Amino acid sequence: MSNSENEELFSFRIGVARRYGVKEAVFVEGLAKLIEQSREDCICEDGMWWFPCAVIEWEGKFPFWTARQVDRIVKNCIHQGIVLQRHYDDDERRRRGWYAIKRGIGYDT
Repeated sequence: MSNSENEELFSFRIGVARRYGVKEAVFVEGLAKLIEQSREDCICEDGMWWFPCAVIEWEGKFPFWTARQVDRIVKNCIHQGIVLQRHYDDDERRRRGWYAIKRGIGYDT
């Protein structure tokens, strides 16, 4: 078995890519997967699941992008309204946001 057969696949929805961009679609699909796999780490509020992550941690979840690239993609998703961000941590030294996918775009996270 070659290394490429062992690698994780990332995908995206074409409709989301057409509307928001390919990088944004890949990020949203990855976020949906992270929320689905990590419910115990998430908060459910306002009918959405919120996933906690610091900017530097995104790089490990999307190994083909640097932390700076992911930060830019996340900000673009927030600006376009496809991803929402909140801060739930009481400790201000904890620099992480909580991210949810906007309802109504086809993700039931």
